[in-house]
Amino acid sequence: MLSRCCASASTEAAMARDAAALGRARQRTGRLGQGQVETLFIQMDLTPRTELWDDGEDCNVEFTRADGRWERVFVQVKGTEAGFPTARDGTWSVRLKANAVARYRRAAHPVVLVAVDVRTGECRWDDLRALASAAPGPVTLRVPTGQRLAVADRAAFVGRLGHLADAMRAEVLPAPNALALEEARLRTLDPRLGVRLTATSGAITREIWAASGSPELQMQGELTPEFADLMDAHIRYGTPVTAEFRNFSVTGSPLFEELGVAPIALIELVSPGSVHQLALGWLDADGAFQCAVEGPAVGYAGQEGLEVRLEGAALPVAITIRGATGPLSPGQRRTLTGSFRFQFGGWDGHLYRKLPWWDSVYAFLQALAGGAMFALARREFGQYVDLSTFQVTENLQAFARKALAGLGPLPTIVAAARRCASDHCWREGVIPHDEIQRWARVARILQGEAVALAPRPWVLQGIGELPDDQEVALAHLISPIRLPLMGESIGQLEVVWRLANYRLERDPDSQQVMLTPMPTSTAHAVLHDPSIANDDLVASAERRVLEQA
Repeated sequence: MLSRCCASASTEAAMARDAAALGRARQRTGRLGQGQVETLFIQMDLTPRTELWDDGEDCNVEFTRADGRWERVFVQVKGTEAGFPTARDGTWSVRLKANAVARYRRAAHPVVLVAVDVRTGECRWDDLRALASAAPGPVTLRVPTGQRLAVADRAAFVGRLGHLADAMRAEVLPAPNALALEEARLRTLDPRLGVRLTATSGAITREIWAASGSPELQMQGELTPEFADLMDAHIRYGTPVTAEFRNFSVTGSPLFEELGVAPIALIELVSPGSVHQLALGWLDADGAFQCAVEGPAVGYAGQEGLEVRLEGAALPVAITIRGATGPLSPGQRRTLTGSFRFQFGGWDGHLYRKLPWWDSVYAFLQALAGGAMFALARREFGQYVDLSTFQVTENLQAFARKALAGLGPLPTIVAAARRCASDHCWREGVIPHDEIQRWARVARILQGEAVALAPRPWVLQGIGELPDDQEVALAHLISPIRLPLMGESIGQLEVVWRLANYRLERDPDSQQVMLTPMPTSTAHAVLHDPSIANDDLVASAERRVLEQA
């Protein structure tokens, strides 16, 4: 009896080990297959990206149409090491699970299957649009030999993807005259608001703005529990934030009441300094983001909630969220003030307007990184401008391209940075706005020219005992700058500072050791890229500093 029990236990343990080994083997096969497909896409000049906006697909690829429009296609990869079941004519049989088929039916963009034999590297593809009319349950696809996918097939493959996008758009979008009639009807609901409906990217985009005056709309709701984790990831790694709200209500305009109170999304596009570019809209039944309004915004985010006000040309919208500390009492209103406080490279964004103009240059560099995030989101709405159309220096273009290395076709990075560095950002006024428009000093700093700065106090780290206050004839400091994007460091720069005639002292309140400027103090700085080999930039900057001093 005991031997039978031991044998049964050992059999169950062996079965568990076999199941775990089979699971690991399948995961390994999936990773190998996805890696081979992504490599093939790169060789075809198509950039694969991990899918963040949809549910379940392995990646997406974006490509340019002949008229300049961008299209997005989701990709489901199925890999095998044992080989797919093959008919006499060479057709592969690829089986898809029922839950996967259900996801494809809900997709906001076309979905294609790429089947790959990881032993031989052969890839075949098929369109999954037809699954929308298939009966519920698992599906077996027949992928013939004529559906092989290779680098030489790029033109035919991209052309077919364009036809798939057009066909899907024709199914879900109304006729143009229907859009015009609906647009006119919505305008009559609230004369204070302008409305424009546009059929793009397989969805209807609603653009709403203040046609007259500044109408106030009150939007209230409860954040989903995941928002705290998303915000923490944004603060730590710079990843974009999509906040969803429950029990959402809109008051103040019959237009928004007519549009309904579907789950709402607040997508943060850019975070340069204390100014944020926000898009406010809805996630429709298919999970596609419907943009209602976007523009520069200031606000506050914390554990007790969030409040944002869109400013500038966009519709002014006040948003009050009842946050993680629980609902308010009946009739009570919590008003949050201040600005977003995100740390980028050791600079505190909410102090931005108090810093000398060099920090404005740094904010511009950060806007390039933030602009990439902005442009990636703008791809959802199909608005792109080529970088070369802007009158900027070759150095600036080179920096932007380096910052976007690995992100595929260049989005409108300079346009995004220019929008961020608008009059709204700089109105505190250390640099005249017309000079910002010409990017004169930015070009100088990017070209490695040493520039004079307004002297300011410096806090020195790692200094213990300090003798009596003393004057410092010359101080040579290096500050590293990390430019984050989507959780990755896209650039590492250094600022070489040369400070003359400062006083070394200890602050009586904070007890920090500081270099304090005096009336005769001077400060110069130069931007340095440490990744450039055999670069005499710092040496030449030193010569310029000595000449200017």
